[in-house]
Amino acid sequence: MRMPDEEIQNLKKDKLDANIIIPIISDNPNITNYPGFGNSFYYKAGTRVHIHLGIKVESNGWEHLFKLPIGYRPYSIVQQAICGSSLLMNTGVNVSNDGMISVQTNSNYIGGDFEFDAFN
Repeated sequence: MRMPDEEIQNLKKDKLDANIIIPIISDNPNITNYPGFGNSFYYKAGTRVHIHLGIKVESNGWEHLFKLPIGYRPYSIVQQAICGSSLLMNTGVNVSNDGMISVQTNSNYIGGDFEFDAFN
């Protein structure tokens, strides 16, 4: 899955090098990218790793989304609450220090951004 050209042009206008944007493609059959929330990607600027999630989740339990490569992993566990399709429902993201990203939502959709530091 490739980021749409229009999105790449917008990133270039914002002076963010589109070559560093890495799409997140999950091999979990319960998770798919959701264009309505901008799909999913990550990038690193300095020591900051930025993750954008736009996914549909066909489960109410914790699901493995993706494993970040070495150099993009946090020193310790990062836990984040972000938006689901219903603000009244629980939605969480967990990034372990081995790079495993897991998500959980009761609303089937997750859209949001979060950042953390990754030191080599």
